[in-house]
Amino acid sequence: MSAAPLPRTARNPRPLNRPRPKPPRSSPPLRAVKPPTVGRRRARFVLVTGVATAGLLFGVVTLQALVSQQSFDIQRSQDRVTELRLQADDLHLEVASLSAPERIAKAAARLGMVLPEEVHAVSVPAPGGVPTPAGSRSSVAAGSP
Repeated sequence: MSAAPLPRTARNPRPLNRPRPKPPRSSPPLRAVKPPTVGRRRARFVLVTGVATAGLLFGVVTLQALVSQQSFDIQRSQDRVTELRLQADDLHLEVASLSAPERIAKAAARLGMVLPEEVHAVSVPAPGGVPTPAGSRSSVAAGSP
């Protein structure tokens, strides 16, 4: 008798593949969840869009208030600059009028000052020398020892 394989027949069925037992799960088995109803979806949508719209509206109003405040600050600063320019112009005019030679001469006359009859100029020599009148020559001024 030979060891030839036998044909598969009803008496010689195909070997069965038995399923292996599954290890126990650590989490409960999944279950089907009912889809949310249309009313719940709509309520959620309205709530989310309402919150988003309110947030955007609040942001726009806040931004507008900040821009308005900045505009008022800029206008106030421009008014102050104009006022200071006018004040500076007035001060320049006052300095010009106070430094006029005629006014200075009148103020000196009121104080009893008079113009000198003769003007003397003094030249200042190098350090250590003695000042002399401009018309005369000294040994220090002339540069001779």
